[in-house]
Amino acid sequence: MAQQHLSTGQIRQLIEIDNAGHGIGNEVQEFIRRLTSGGVADQSGGLRRIQVKRFWDRGVGRELGYRDFEAYLASIPDIPPALLKVDKDFPWIVLVEPRLGLRKLCDRAGVVFSGSDATCAAFDARYVEFANPTWIRVRDGRQNRGRLVSECRESFQEDELGLTALQGVCAYLQHAFVEIIYEMGRNGVDLAGSVCSDKRDFTAILLLDCDVTATLDADHAFFRNCPGCGTASRRVL
Repeated sequence: MAQQHLSTGQIRQLIEIDNAGHGIGNEVQEFIRRLTSGGVADQSGGLRRIQVKRFWDRGVGRELGYRDFEAYLASIPDIPPALLKVDKDFPWIVLVEPRLGLRKLCDRAGVVFSGSDATCAAFDARYVEFANPTWIRVRDGRQNRGRLVSECRESFQEDELGLTALQGVCAYLQHAFVEIIYEMGRNGVDLAGSVCSDKRDFTAILLLDCDVTATLDADHAFFRNCPGCGTASRRVL
């Protein structure tokens, strides 16, 4: 996932506004406090701290009521030892943060989504979303490209489940899909664990365009056969 940075022109404008005596505003100051609290993501700390920091930098911890990064970090469990073992089939460890709900999480993660928390429903009881922060191991679905979502669900091993919409957004925020984003053409990650509440034959899909814009949408699970999309899944321990 590409990182967005302030241009030198934007920085100069902020300095000019501040020098003029207008201040840079509470929202900008809050943004700076978030980014400087707890270190810089990807550059300090272990995997747990790095992934929690990415949520914090997006404002998730503040939205949940935590006043500082360390308090938010303390609310996140340690990574289970079993997940730390090398798993070539499911190479990505991802923190799932369900407490904001899907709608607000998409807003914070920069994912375009026109629905609400009620738009998506679990495909069945196995896919009911976690209630609390949870660590999972995932794969991005490239091995399932060109296969129907319904076919993938039926062929999953006993220790495998498709990702839900919320888990897919978390994986996107944690850069787990970065390798397929830059492949040629429009890529999509089917999220077999979530279906539309009012159209249960439609499955959630995270669309990743060449400009690295992510959109959470839905498509028919039985009739679409897109070679650029594949069903992502997680390891069930």
